[in-house]
Amino acid sequence: MASATAIAISPLSPAPDILTPAVGSASTAVEPTAFLTPWVSALNTASAEATRISQAFWEAPGAGLQQLILNQSNYLNTLVNNPGALGDVFNSMAANLKNVFEGTTLLYPIDPNSDADAARLYASNDALHALVVGLLPALLPADMNPQLAEIVTYAVRALGSPLSGVAIGLLGPIISPLVETVNLATALFHAPDLQSALKIVVDAPAALANSVLNGATLNLDGLVPILSKVLPPELSVTHLEFAFGGLFTGGNTGLSDDPLNTPGPNLGGSIMNSLGMSALGIPIPAAPVGPLGALVSLSHVIGHELGWDGVGNPLTHLSFPTINLFTPTPAAAKSTAPEPAAVEAAAAPAELSATDTAPAAGLHASIDNAKKRHSERVSNAHAGHRGDGGNGDSTTGHHNKRQDKPSKAFGGKKHESKKAKAAH
Repeated sequence: MASATAIAISPLSPAPDILTPAVGSASTAVEPTAFLTPWVSALNTASAEATRISQAFWEAPGAGLQQLILNQSNYLNTLVNNPGALGDVFNSMAANLKNVFEGTTLLYPIDPNSDADAARLYASNDALHALVVGLLPALLPADMNPQLAEIVTYAVRALGSPLSGVAIGLLGPIISPLVETVNLATALFHAPDLQSALKIVVDAPAALANSVLNGATLNLDGLVPILSKVLPPELSVTHLEFAFGGLFTGGNTGLSDDPLNTPGPNLGGSIMNSLGMSALGIPIPAAPVGPLGALVSLSHVIGHELGWDGVGNPLTHLSFPTINLFTPTPAAAKSTAPEPAAVEAAAAPAELSATDTAPAAGLHASIDNAKKRHSERVSNAHAGHRGDGGNGDSTTGHHNKRQDKPSKAFGGKKHESKKAKAAH
């Protein structure tokens, strides 16, 4: 009884929950999606960059080639209708070739204050890297050998050109896996614990795939002391890195709204644009480029240098040559065509002044006098015939005597006209 009462009044002890995990076990549990996260991130980044490249390409596929074909068509049309313009056509071709060379290599004296030169720098660099390419030659020591300074200047410009972007873009997918392997080995060597090292090993395949698709960055801080001895003291560099692009890295060039925090909005790049640093306390992030983005950007650059306005497909303006044999030139048409006012003036009757009408009045008077004298002569002739009408022989003899007289107008010789013979 007492034992039953004790059991009744004693509190019930909670049963141990064998399904509840111990405290701290959640931190060591591995989520099922943790393994797929780096793969998904790599594929999404590559997909976004591939979208950028494809959209820029299909806006004007092969813009440089299209503009080249359009120019040749225009040249042909000019020569068909004006063969004398052959010299002008060759001059235009030479100018276009010069523009393409300068725009793709930047191997010419760049004026930092020129808008055209700034546009060329922005075609393969973002705002900060374009500033470095444009101003670095001016920061060289004043006592440097002039020939060496010129070599350094043109080397920096060539490294910032679109052609250098194509070169580094083609090498990117090949070098990036090697760079990522070095990065993984370095991270594994500096891993703080076994769990971190195990995670690096597990994520290594995804990291290598990401390097092929999206590129990899190589840390070059070990070169900062050497670089500080070469660069002027005013340009202090505290960090250095180089980013290689992957297969679908589009690149970042051009002027953004916030150059210090926002990458360039356009495709393309250069070797200089792929260099990241911290100079003068300003971080300049690397902007790598891959082969596809560099080639699309190069085509656009060539199209601009050949005359493309950057809007639509150049071949939409293509027109085939037509021959105009009888069409006068605008200058000839202007010189030969009468003005409308002149035509109206010619058609309208002229208004004569008093001076102009005086000779006309005299002419009319002379004509009237001649008519009167002729009428008088005819009347006298008729009267004479009526008076001698009974003696026809005398009239005939008189007529013959007049015809036989020598003609004073012909040097005193006798002359009979055909009309006189016909009258006899």
